[in-house]
Amino acid sequence: MLISVCTVLAEGEDSLEALLTSVAAQQATLELEVVVVDRGSRALPGVLADWLPRLPRLAVVRCQGLDELAAWRR
Repeated sequence: MLISVCTVLAEGEDSLEALLTSVAAQQATLELEVVVVDRGSRALPGVLADWLPRLPRLAVVRCQGLDELAAWRR
């Protein structure tokens, strides 16, 4: 199963963590595009870094909005 998600994070990292928890539980391949619209969410790169080892398969990560996320992806 492939889950394709475009997540716009205005609420901060809690909504991303909830999404990743759901995907990990389903053992699905995740295609994730993260568009950060709240520049105050500085913990987002840490949330992604914490979760990536726990996801079974990660197809695509595209990050926009925070310099830290763009740098983390490279």
